[in-house]
Amino acid sequence: MTTNPSEEEVLYILRPLRHIEPSLGVHKVLAILKERNPSWILSEKRLRDIMKRYGLETVAAAASLSAVPEQYNIGPPPFEQSDPRPHPKGWSVTLEASYEKVRPLQPFVRGQFLGPFDWSKVDAKKRGYKMMAFAKPGRGFSDALLHQLDYKANSDRIYRLYGSGGWDWGFTPNADMRILFDEMFAKALANKDTGALYFMYLRLLAAARQVDVSAADLRAQLHAEYGFDPLNAAPNPPKTEAEVAAWHERDERNRLTYREEKMRMLQDLIKLEPRALKHVKLDESGRVIYDEDIQGIDAVFCVPVRKQRDSP
Repeated sequence: MTTNPSEEEVLYILRPLRHIEPSLGVHKVLAILKERNPSWILSEKRLRDIMKRYGLETVAAAASLSAVPEQYNIGPPPFEQSDPRPHPKGWSVTLEASYEKVRPLQPFVRGQFLGPFDWSKVDAKKRGYKMMAFAKPGRGFSDALLHQLDYKANSDRIYRLYGSGGWDWGFTPNADMRILFDEMFAKALANKDTGALYFMYLRLLAAARQVDVSAADLRAQLHAEYGFDPLNAAPNPPKTEAEVAAWHERDERNRLTYREEKMRMLQDLIKLEPRALKHVKLDESGRVIYDEDIQGIDAVFCVPVRKQRDSP
């Protein structure tokens, strides 16, 4: 079935494409758009009109999108650390992921400044390359993934989220979720496990909300790193109000189950290790006080990381 794409749908792919490949002519741009969306009915004339209307028609205009400003690394980060932020529509991360699943996959833009991975530094044994024991040339890892492995191995944060402006973000979940995240990371890396990458996407999406990284940008980042779409494992979005209500009920049930298990685990922990009390709040009866922003399933913490640097 053929469709006449809206201007917004065209721009959704066109803007990042012009950012990455500013030298492409309109014929090549049109070919790429139709290759990615075979059902689209899009004429060259209409594409030219859209490009002209939004200042994307010339090579110079497109090149300005991909240029890195001289002041890229100047100025303070928007904030020193992230704070929990609910979705403006009240969506859980799983619900937001399902809606993102049916949108076109965007090109990876925000991490392009890193460029090809520099293998020459491995032999020099410079700081930031200790993970090379298993990530060697010929393993088929993308440059984006190699940069991520480098950051993960040499930072006290466990993942790098690519942000806008001059700043990226170092991500850390709570302690037990970190264990699960590392397990899923190993599966995604070794076995190209889509379910594992989807789990990582959900945890990273909770962080992305806090630092103004969109669900689409996060999806593009993981796709560029691992070579497959994390949302292939996501459920399809709800189509009716009843399905939305059922989704919310399921999310709340999962959140409650996680909370009960977490409180039971913390209660057992303080019995076995009294020193853990300094990290856990108790009520007057000695029961653990559960803080969703600290112990919750989506509890995450992000700190700013300057772009064009591999250190935290």
